[in-house]
Amino acid sequence: MKLTKLPVPSLPVLVALAVVAMLGLQGLIEYRLLAPLAGEAAKLSQDLQLGRVRVAGDLPARPKTALRLEEIMSQLQDQNATAERIERLHQVADQYGVVLRKAGYRSQAMQGDLWRHEIQAEIVGTYPAIRQFLRTVLAQADAATLDLIEFIRPVGGTGVRAQLRMSLYLRHTAS
Repeated sequence: MKLTKLPVPSLPVLVALAVVAMLGLQGLIEYRLLAPLAGEAAKLSQDLQLGRVRVAGDLPARPKTALRLEEIMSQLQDQNATAERIERLHQVADQYGVVLRKAGYRSQAMQGDLWRHEIQAEIVGTYPAIRQFLRTVLAQADAATLDLIEFIRPVGGTGVRAQLRMSLYLRHTAS
């Protein structure tokens, strides 16, 4: 029997067969792929709801921010230690070959018993030495921030000049 002698079905029959095949393929995909995913989604939704219930039951009596603030406040040094901190800053600069020039110091009272001691300085050294100096200073002082730094490379020079502004935070204790 030759294939050329088989009767060709009409166009509506071919369209109907194609629609039936696509519906069968869609059913297979939904049954094999999407049904397990729907079960996993339901389980994840249930786990999420249980997690929210647990978190709501585990709330501490005091917020974490209040506890963290108390911890930071207990670590702040007394205002009378400002001179020692500035001296340590100069020692670290000498250690890394960084020269502090034109340093200005200003103390400012803040809310409560906090003080902010601002240091504005021009420093000179190699870029790696300045980076290491700042890294060491900030690592040694818990309550120190680097507020601003601007690098300037003089033309034909081997070093780097930097303008910086740092803040040391302190507690004022009544003497």
